[in-house]
Amino acid sequence: MSGSTTWTVFHNFLADIIIQLIAAFAGYKSCLAVKSGDFAATKTWLQFWICYGAYQLVEVFLNQMLFNMSFYPEIKVAIVAFLIHSAGPPKIYPHLEGPIEKAGAFIEEKIAEVMKKKE
Repeated sequence: MSGSTTWTVFHNFLADIIIQLIAAFAGYKSCLAVKSGDFAATKTWLQFWICYGAYQLVEVFLNQMLFNMSFYPEIKVAIVAFLIHSAGPPKIYPHLEGPIEKAGAFIEEKIAEVMKKKE
């Protein structure tokens, strides 16, 4: 591997570690919100996880194309940092709600079809 390729791999690896640490912190904060019984906090953290899941899904497909792009690791960290900020999920979630509901309904329909054929 050349020096720049090694740096790119390390840079992306470091960004992924930071993102995983942010996700671990989000898990901790989610547990605290559920334990406290605070509906608003629990709702915000649930929205975070939905947005984070959508980000992870998109990132799986874009990662191979954008891996060598300048500042891609920083952009990934910035996106997740924005999501962990309490104002992030309420701004993004409303845009995801409709597509998620449509996809969920489609998946449930297909599962029902498979289960019906199985009978």
